[in-house]
Amino acid sequence: MDKTALRNFAIYARRRLIQEIKNKAARLGITEEGIEKPLSQNSDMYTFDIGDIEPYKIYDDDIVKYNRLVRELETRAEHSDYKTAYQGIIEEVAYTWFNRIIAIRFMEVNNYLPDRLRILSSGREGVREPEIVTYYYDT
Repeated sequence: MDKTALRNFAIYARRRLIQEIKNKAARLGITEEGIEKPLSQNSDMYTFDIGDIEPYKIYDDDIVKYNRLVRELETRAEHSDYKTAYQGIIEEVAYTWFNRIIAIRFMEVNNYLPDRLRILSSGREGVREPEIVTYYYDT
């Protein structure tokens, strides 16, 4: 087994996950500099100005998750500072997703998944599209 390739992949995946999580947080006005309040807030929709043509909108459960994230950031910032709290949450989300993806891949390779259907890859030679995409009607 080529451990160098595995280590390089893990480093790349971690950095990529961190960047994508930061991008998602920025769409919600949450950056390393602070938290920008939504442009508009009502019970069923929050609107954020992200500098795009259209504002970014969240609804229902995403509003609940947003409020929970903001509260968690504020709570952690009370014990240290905002930047440390932000970096800690981003890091935590990244390693959580990384661990989940690796667990799914492990189960996939060892045929532990129901219906023996691959989620992250294809069992066929030369096919890059995951089987769950190809056979979504069978799930």
